[in-house]
Amino acid sequence: MFFFFFIFKLLNFIFQLILLILQPFYFPSAHLKTIIFNIFSPPPVFAATHQPDPIFADDFSSGLTKWQQVAGLSKHWQISADGWLDVRINTPQTITVLVPQDQVWQQSWRNYQLEFDFEIFSSADINFNWGFTDMSNWYEIHFYNGFFYLIRVKNGQVVFSHTGEYDLPINSQHRVTIIFNYGRIQVLIDDDLVVSRLDSSYENNSGKIALRVTTGAAYPTHVRFDNLAVYLLADSVDQVLSLTKFAQHSLPWSNDEYNQALSWPSWGHWQAREPLVVPKRVRISHWGCALSSLAMILDYYDLNLIPIVDASSNFSAVPLNPGTLNEWLKQQADGYLGEGSINWLAGSRLSKKISDEFSTALNPLPKLEYHRSYFADQQLVKDMISHNRPAIFQIPGHFLVAHGYAQADDDFYITDPAYKYDKFSQHDQSLLSVIDYQPSQTDLSYLMLVYDAKLKLDLLDADMQIIDQGFFAQDTVAQPEYDHEQCLLESEYPSDCFSTHATPMVQYFSKLATADYYLRVSLQDAVELSSLSLPLHWQIFVYDTAGEVKMMDRYFFADEELLQLQFNQQDLALVSAQSLLVPDLAEFAQSLATLSDFTQLSPYLYFRLQEIATWSMAVSSSEQKDRYQQLILALLTAFSAQITPSAKNQLFLSLL
Repeated sequence: MFFFFFIFKLLNFIFQLILLILQPFYFPSAHLKTIIFNIFSPPPVFAATHQPDPIFADDFSSGLTKWQQVAGLSKHWQISADGWLDVRINTPQTITVLVPQDQVWQQSWRNYQLEFDFEIFSSADINFNWGFTDMSNWYEIHFYNGFFYLIRVKNGQVVFSHTGEYDLPINSQHRVTIIFNYGRIQVLIDDDLVVSRLDSSYENNSGKIALRVTTGAAYPTHVRFDNLAVYLLADSVDQVLSLTKFAQHSLPWSNDEYNQALSWPSWGHWQAREPLVVPKRVRISHWGCALSSLAMILDYYDLNLIPIVDASSNFSAVPLNPGTLNEWLKQQADGYLGEGSINWLAGSRLSKKISDEFSTALNPLPKLEYHRSYFADQQLVKDMISHNRPAIFQIPGHFLVAHGYAQADDDFYITDPAYKYDKFSQHDQSLLSVIDYQPSQTDLSYLMLVYDAKLKLDLLDADMQIIDQGFFAQDTVAQPEYDHEQCLLESEYPSDCFSTHATPMVQYFSKLATADYYLRVSLQDAVELSSLSLPLHWQIFVYDTAGEVKMMDRYFFADEELLQLQFNQQDLALVSAQSLLVPDLAEFAQSLATLSDFTQLSPYLYFRLQEIATWSMAVSSSEQKDRYQQLILALLTAFSAQITPSAKNQLFLSLL
């Protein structure tokens, strides 16, 4: 079997290689990455292994002594002369079901692998069942007319379903394998993977295997079973969640520009310095560990299609992988923070969009709530995995996914986007934090504050008391296998050589009540206002219960500032932030007038600032004056190269 599989893959590789050679002449360029992906993409990962001895087995040599009938007639089931269990139904709309007797089946058996030989002699419905507790509660994969239908029935209602193409050949013998591991379902026919799917409705439910044969409008049917065995999965002790690996260095996405890496300030403005000397370490392969980890989590929950709406309102969808996720994040105002830090809340927002677009009544897809712990111990992660939630681990400079626990080694199974490690201990690094995306259908609301590390932000309640229920993050990523000393030797520009990118401080508050709050902004104790050459940019992100976002940019240039924040988790239109310090823009206008000879700033910047100063004099509300002050600070920051330091400082002081 392996030999034929190898030959098939080799022929497929040669065929795809021919397509690559002919691609510039015969194929649209958009197909190139897809072809490359088909060649180099890794096969699905199957973590489950079973114990050596079956917990239940039957070759039917002793008849049906281990079975009890729960539906249909006994005449449908016969032992053939060659020892197979032979089932024939000659009438339409008929169901017959056998399950193991209670004395040979333990209710504690939840995660198991079912194997049996199977022969089919008609094109009527084919059904394989497990997780059976009664006629109203069971799992089934159903084959008919070139398709399979995977379902879970709970209390007589279909609560989970998935459909795909698969043509099950008739008049031939097959070996069927069904793996059920903490809600992850894998079905193989003759070692060919038919489906690997997570049951989003899984509730740690148990149930027996079942032999179920039916006819509908298509009849008669004739099938046979033999050499049936059920094995407890080793993962019932060492639980390992099945995960598709996305490596940051895999084609077709590895060479894509990560975030807007070519524009990162850390490169020292290379476009002006020497535009032909382009920074080299700007790809997903260099910085994509957090990106790839997020892609693996979304894929695990079957959130694997990204909805796209173009400028003409045309809808399409692309398969989710690190490359397509990177492109989606780049197109979002809240996708990345600073120099390429993943905004984990944008991941939650994307999960909501995918769920809304592709969920059905029979197969609801979850929305993922972002949670994070900086005091994670082993038990917390083990609890996550036991509840079928893989974890994103943060270690110094790196992110990876933990999806299993090895009890004998007291270790975690991992899927690493950058390294060929399968156990967490191989990293020999401390665990900094654990990210937990929890399936939800309810509240995705958050307040997120993003700011320079020179700043200090406090959220206060109506009584001016600090709210300390939030948590902080600074997600620095280091390039794997980076040699800083070698870079300094090879590059004439030291700014090209840095191992980590510049990342902001991020402060999170989950599920705040709709109310008025205060934000106190100040400099860290070690920072003097006189040391700042430019205002410090910071941002407020408000996410409502549906995960939609409102962003507000702020610029700080003072010893301390107090803002009133009107927070509303239901209606973003009612969200606002306003400084309680009313700026004196008349003083700014007077200061600007002294610079009208254009010797200290460009004419363009002067007239832009003069225009804003004129507008500001015509308004009276403190909210409008605050907006004009922020616009002035933004312009002075964006066009700092067009004004001398002394003039810049003069204008800044006039705004205090």
